[in-house]
Amino acid sequence: MNKWEVLRIWCDFLPTSHDKFSICICERRSWFLWIDSTPPMARRSRECAVAVPRFWAPFLTRDSYVDITQMRCLPNECVQAALNDQERCHGPIIQAFRDAILAGVTASNVLNEEERAAVLGATS
Repeated sequence: MNKWEVLRIWCDFLPTSHDKFSICICERRSWFLWIDSTPPMARRSRECAVAVPRFWAPFLTRDSYVDITQMRCLPNECVQAALNDQERCHGPIIQAFRDAILAGVTASNVLNEEERAAVLGATS
């Protein structure tokens, strides 16, 4: 798995277990950004959310959002389970999608320094 690749990860640790489309930012740290079908609820998160038209990602069924205010550290067993199922591996996001995330992270200055560096750096 590489930076910018998307996995559909079963998140049984959430209050209501369900799949989450997750963009890999750092495989070593198991850091991901989540794609959601609705904008985040918190005001700051909603202001910073990156809008994702569904034509940017063929696995999406509707326009969606990436909350760039929270880096998600996902359990390795959840990530590994997704990696072991090719139907859950959706490949890298397109450049326009990456550019939107990079611009949002640059403008928002919400993530901590290490997380920002992981997103904005060439590699993770």
